[in-house]
Amino acid sequence: EIRQHLATRFSMETTYFNKMLHKMRASHRKIEFKSGKELLEHWHRQKAIYGMRCPITGDLMTTIRKMEKGNTGARTRTNISPDRLLSSMDYTKQNVLFVTVEWNLAKGSLKGYRVHHLFNSQIADNYLKILRERFPGMEYEME
Repeated sequence: EIRQHLATRFSMETTYFNKMLHKMRASHRKIEFKSGKELLEHWHRQKAIYGMRCPITGDLMTTIRKMEKGNTGARTRTNISPDRLLSSMDYTKQNVLFVTVEWNLAKGSLKGYRVHHLFNSQIADNYLKILRERFPGMEYEME
């Protein structure tokens, strides 16, 4: 019963994004977001455009927290994850896109010019379109 209560509590949007910010801070990267509220506002701007769909894969994104015994640290592949579009850069409003955990892990520190070699053309096109929107004029072949 307590585990169910905690799972529900940690799945609520505000709590989910506060925890996300805490994890981002643990990465020792610079973070432009000063609070969980500011991170949540960034999410709401993206959500107004894409809804609950991952802008890259089109998968429905979730905020599920597993609280069962033995599942500590288990990731849900559809959960919302803050992706640094350019992994060499910090967590800025320009550089952070909310995607599924699955895409974020699959992409890793992939360079933009490699995306068409490793992913289907729709996913690659979605990623490069957003990259070009966020970072106009940048040469992704050399990134």
